[in-house]
Amino acid sequence: MIYHKKLIRDYCTCCIFTLVFFFVTLFSVLTYPGTVTPINKTNTWADGEGNTTDGSFWFFHISDTHSQASFNDSNDNFKEVLAVADDLDPLFIINTGDLSEGCPDLDGIGLCYEDKKNWEAYKGVMEEFNVFDKESVGTWNDFDRNAPFILDIRGERDVYSVLKDSSTDNYYYPYGSLGSRFQSDNRRKVNRFTYDLSYGKYEIITTDLQEEPMLSFPFGYYNTPIQERLDLFEDELISAKESDPSSIIVATHHPTALITDNYHSSKTGKTFRQLLKDYDVELLLVGHLHTVGWNGIILGQTDGVIELGASSIRFNAMFDFIVYDNDLISWKQVLTKDLDSPLIFITNPPNAQFLTSHQPINKIAKSKYLRVMTFDQHLGEKSKVSKVTATITIQGSDKKDTFELSRSDASQPLWIKEWDPSKYSESELNTIEVTVECKNGDKLKESHKFSTVGKQDQIIGSFNRYYQQLNSYAFLLSSFIVLYIFLVIFLLFGTKIVRHVFFTKEKFENLSIEMGNLVVSSKLKETSLLKILKYHFTFNLWKYSLFSNTAFIIFTISGLSLLILPMAIGPMIKPGIWGASLLYGIRSNGSFQFELNNFTYASLFLACVYWPFLNIISKNTVKKNIHNSIFEKKKYLIFKPSFWVALIGFFITVIFSWTQLMHYEMLGILLSMNIFWNSLFLLIYLIIVIIKDFKKSKNITINLHDENDLDNNNEALLQLEDKESTTSEDI
Repeated sequence: MIYHKKLIRDYCTCCIFTLVFFFVTLFSVLTYPGTVTPINKTNTWADGEGNTTDGSFWFFHISDTHSQASFNDSNDNFKEVLAVADDLDPLFIINTGDLSEGCPDLDGIGLCYEDKKNWEAYKGVMEEFNVFDKESVGTWNDFDRNAPFILDIRGERDVYSVLKDSSTDNYYYPYGSLGSRFQSDNRRKVNRFTYDLSYGKYEIITTDLQEEPMLSFPFGYYNTPIQERLDLFEDELISAKESDPSSIIVATHHPTALITDNYHSSKTGKTFRQLLKDYDVELLLVGHLHTVGWNGIILGQTDGVIELGASSIRFNAMFDFIVYDNDLISWKQVLTKDLDSPLIFITNPPNAQFLTSHQPINKIAKSKYLRVMTFDQHLGEKSKVSKVTATITIQGSDKKDTFELSRSDASQPLWIKEWDPSKYSESELNTIEVTVECKNGDKLKESHKFSTVGKQDQIIGSFNRYYQQLNSYAFLLSSFIVLYIFLVIFLLFGTKIVRHVFFTKEKFENLSIEMGNLVVSSKLKETSLLKILKYHFTFNLWKYSLFSNTAFIIFTISGLSLLILPMAIGPMIKPGIWGASLLYGIRSNGSFQFELNNFTYASLFLACVYWPFLNIISKNTVKKNIHNSIFEKKKYLIFKPSFWVALIGFFITVIFSWTQLMHYEMLGILLSMNIFWNSLFLLIYLIIVIIKDFKKSKNITINLHDENDLDNNNEALLQLEDKESTTSEDI
């Protein structure tokens, strides 16, 4: 019973340590809300009063369409968005990447490539809705022409296995809404569009951070911008800021949490995040993660940047609807199934989660009207809005103020009602709830917290939201380094030191184990082979080895990292060949052998070398396990399993190292978590085990394989263990 309690305690200690490390690292990189100090902007409404839609515009943000010809319904949600756009009249639509399905089998792992039929399906949907015949009022600055209605950019799935920009399978250029407008000699990866409206100027910058050559999945999960692309981005930001715009909006595929910009900076030394901050970008639109229930992320609130991510329009049937109402931003994630009801936006006072220093937030405190927009132009007459009421609750009080709003213009979605914002200035955050009644009797509600003094509201909730505020590079790289330090300490000082860190040293009496063989215990008197095996597999093998043998735990963690960390670290290190070596491992003839990708290779390594070797290590790091000698019963080394396991590990190390050195990839070897270091660790450890085991086994000759002598062996073991208990040492 005591033994079991110790196992549970040790296991819980490991779990607690891991969780503490994880959450300390996680929350150390999060940003928290504060009180916004607004930049000096106009506090007047476009029409002077704030009772019309002058000064207002809206647009859609979609992402991850993943068009696929072999799935007839893959574009259904995309079609719904384009259909409703004809009625709701957005100023433009932004599509932030993964336009077509670059992994046709949707298996995630394996060879991904660009399929022409999928791109034809993507373009076909836009042609069906005459997208290529539409042009918005924006100006495409670099080409002195109108901006297209859909501003689409590439995601990583739009460049899988594309070797260079001029490759014939780079189908974005002939089939994308924006890409098809380029000539072969003027393909710009960063484009700026200016919407010079009567009430303000708005700069939209689409930023394609993808790079050729692009390998297969999971390359591209992270993105590392190259200097050339950052230089172009900064040039456009400089031009945008010089135009004195009301707002700068940037669109790219990857969220900043997955952009590893620590390796490259622009010519002025600025990373991607620094560029967003230094050039007063107000809104960053991203895609990539497909997250259901991702209710908006405010990243770096004190820097004035709102980062909004769109879920996958194909897989999650969601898109972003964004309203600029006199430069106050409102945002909603819309499910396509909800398009049969009015869409409600409380634009003044706006949601306090989206307040930044770039917005004219003083306009809220000086406003004359509550403003609510109800978009019902796409609905039948019976589903249109007939009545709008608003209720404001003061924070910390039961007092409620109710307002009945009226439509400002029958042809516009705006509803207004006079109010006195000074009544709500004493509380930092108050709540407004709007109830909308339709002609058919349906009622809809919308609510949020607001502030008239510039107080931001924290977004709390699912782990997905916190993950989006995490610098994945810093977190994963720190985990990577900690694991390596732990492994190095383990190798240098042996299991005894590590055991003192995590485990209480226990004398496991009445317990003897032979890993990969039979188990004999002083309390196990049955001679039934079946019972012995049952005892071995139901108790000793998994409980003792996993929770008590430090060597087994450490190397098991390291082994699992073969499959996990290369995917995380490899793409983040650098988008070059040696960065790819971390992920794919084997190169020949100047290219990666996709059939030997790191997942296949690591799985074979685990099965053929890693876990068989752990059996050998495990039985030679147990204090009382002297009788389980590597040299037991086998006279010649060549007949011992440990010899062949070590030999296989040696050849794997040599082959991996040689194939990389042939291409001058020494850095890839040194940083590689997957093959080289694990093989080297195993070989060093095996040498130590063999030397110590040889010394111990000189005077030990015990036969455990004769079932008729089990009891005699048992007594011999007990005598031997008592004799050697004071002299045996852990490795």
